[in-house]
Amino acid sequence: MKTPLKPVKPRRISDQVFDQLKELIVRGQLKPGEQLMPERELAETLGVSRTTVRDAISKLVVMGYLEHRQGQGTFVRKPTLTNGNLLAEAMRFEDATLKDLLEFRKGLECNAAAVGAHRAMDDDIDMLRKTRIWNERMKTGILVRKPMCPSIWPSRLPPETPCRFT
Repeated sequence: MKTPLKPVKPRRISDQVFDQLKELIVRGQLKPGEQLMPERELAETLGVSRTTVRDAISKLVVMGYLEHRQGQGTFVRKPTLTNGNLLAEAMRFEDATLKDLLEFRKGLECNAAAVGAHRAMDDDIDMLRKTRIWNERMKTGILVRKPMCPSIWPSRLPPETPCRFT
């Protein structure tokens, strides 16, 4: 049996401090507006140098998780969509792979299709049938324009005009 092992990469101490602080913020243990303890206290608590703590905090400031207030200290920022791609952050935080994302997406899309099918009205089902017919005609390369759904048909072509798609 083969186990999926990955090579171990040495990590900088400041990256480990960064990960710990970020996890506390993401999990809500450090709340928006809350002040971090001073660098000196953080360094003592974590057993690292102040430079290491300063590097980790600087990275969190750049990423939008923390903010420095002159003369007041360092505070947790309220999360915003401008902090970056939230899906990518969640994947990175959970060490998720692309395969994990695709499995999640497949499950989500299957459930969405099931809910849509359950809630579908007769008009919805009729539109799906017409769309399927339209797709089959597209595959053959010839499509005759009919006023089925004006939003998807070329408006410049008169009815019954054959269209060739390549």
